[in-house]
Amino acid sequence: MKKIRISKSKARQFLLSYQHLLPPRSLNGKEGILQYLKKVGCVQYDPLNVVGRNAELVLQSRIKDFNTNILDELLYKDRLVIDGWDKMMSIYRVEDWPYFSRLRNIRKVQIKWVLERRNSSEALDFTAKIRQQIDEKGALSANKFQFGHVNPGKWGHSKLASAALDYMFHKGDLGIERKIGTQKVYNLIERLIPEKIYKKSDPFDKEEDFFLWYYLRRIGSIGIVRGKRSDAWLGYILEDNGKKYKIIKRLLQKNLISEIEIEGIENTCYIRKEHEISLTRKNEINEVPKVSIIAPLDNLLWDRKFTEALFGFKYSWEVYLPAEKRKYGYYVLPVLYGDRFIARFEPLRNKNTDILVINNWWWEQDVNVTKVMKKSIIQCMKEFLKYIGAAELRIKKTCKDKIDWLNPD
Repeated sequence: MKKIRISKSKARQFLLSYQHLLPPRSLNGKEGILQYLKKVGCVQYDPLNVVGRNAELVLQSRIKDFNTNILDELLYKDRLVIDGWDKMMSIYRVEDWPYFSRLRNIRKVQIKWVLERRNSSEALDFTAKIRQQIDEKGALSANKFQFGHVNPGKWGHSKLASAALDYMFHKGDLGIERKIGTQKVYNLIERLIPEKIYKKSDPFDKEEDFFLWYYLRRIGSIGIVRGKRSDAWLGYILEDNGKKYKIIKRLLQKNLISEIEIEGIENTCYIRKEHEISLTRKNEINEVPKVSIIAPLDNLLWDRKFTEALFGFKYSWEVYLPAEKRKYGYYVLPVLYGDRFIARFEPLRNKNTDILVINNWWWEQDVNVTKVMKKSIIQCMKEFLKYIGAAELRIKKTCKDKIDWLNPD
């Protein structure tokens, strides 16, 4: 099978169109979110909230007039999407629940092993009691259980109840009924998803069938994926390079994916077969470019070395670095204009005010800042203010000289 050879420009345009970022904010409401999730499988969840959590930031760049209530309703009222494990902690359509049966079994074993390593296996002794109490009393959070504490180290749970609830969530006994901030309120999973979905058996006859589905899904989560090891393949079972190349070979043999060579990128890339026609189609982009603000864990950025090679944009999320080691700032978001990244900025929001502050702004090298670009940035910022519910945008004095887009004329 011959490899498809394309230019970087063509790859960028395909990838951004596939991700509904060229143009941005082209989808609408709940149907738009479900349409996007059907295509990409999942968006990654992270609890850190500076100007919205990661999943919300992903969606605000694709969904017109997005606000957090829309996603909350889909998750905890309509129950059409669900919190679950895919690419790390994620949000995906509830219809996908049966397909993750084998992954939940794998997670069950993994978390047991982690609890043993952290001397927290005692947490498993409380799972029956937790289930009984939730069965009798309804949805409960970890602070409703008093089973004692552990000394877990940097990343583990400090409460035995939290460790037990997390284990029961990942093995599929519990689901998240709602969140109060970052605090999860758990209920029995059979109360949270439709009976026909809950009772549906594992759809895969063989383990290989599951892996073919899961690797194909991950390729579709981004659109174009390098075979090389990267964060695009995070999620335990996908990180096994030996298994990965065997599964990729089988996907090629079954004509489910195509190989791509991108000009100037040395690694072979892959695309789902059904998207090949979009890649080879001649596209004329006549629209005036628009600006969008990209989430730190956006699907587009899962393989950051690929992003750097394709867009010439080097990005790392520096929240977990000590302040003295950060090149830019604590929480910095990329700014996309048309098919190139033009800047990054550090937003701050005081939760007690309706003010969004731009703490710093960094232009990419060789960006020609035009009037059209400035107007597009202003329009994007207006929409971003609406998304976070802020009434005013302020610029920190120390970076005002970098933000000449406030006066487009």
